[in-house]
Amino acid sequence: MRKAVIFLLSLGLGLVPFHGLAAEGTITEPSTKVRFPVERPFLDQEGGMTLHCVGADVRKKFIVKVYAVCFYVAAGEVKALFPEGFHGTEEDYTKLVQGGYHRGIVMHFVRGVGKNKIAGAFRDGLRKNWPSGSSFDADAPAVRQFLDASRHDIQKGQEIQIWIDPE
Repeated sequence: MRKAVIFLLSLGLGLVPFHGLAAEGTITEPSTKVRFPVERPFLDQEGGMTLHCVGADVRKKFIVKVYAVCFYVAAGEVKALFPEGFHGTEEDYTKLVQGGYHRGIVMHFVRGVGKNKIAGAFRDGLRKNWPSGSSFDADAPAVRQFLDASRHDIQKGQEIQIWIDPE
């Protein structure tokens, strides 16, 4: 799953840093006006671990807005990871990608996108960011499992949620 996070962060997402660690409320991605909860439960299951928003951004294809995205990190880890706040630096992104903690990515679509385009974009992103020294295999079981998760067209207003468990 580390590759999935690298892929998503490499989609041109320069997360808009969220500096306040408010316990309640929402953060609004400025370009799309999509609002995300500042805190949400891991896997969206109440009573479990809480994840905290560290930033939001928009993904565009050319000039067309496709989705707003919010990146979540286990609430207990936010202050330890970013004692001075998340500033969107390369070092901050490295911490997000390499950390051994629960995290999540929520993609809120602001337009409809077909399943083949979604799977194609995911495949291209994985291929582009595959670790050097090994060849990308789109038919590898882990890659197939990830790509097969996008087997439906996405309508405006729907979300793709990717939850990453360090175990």
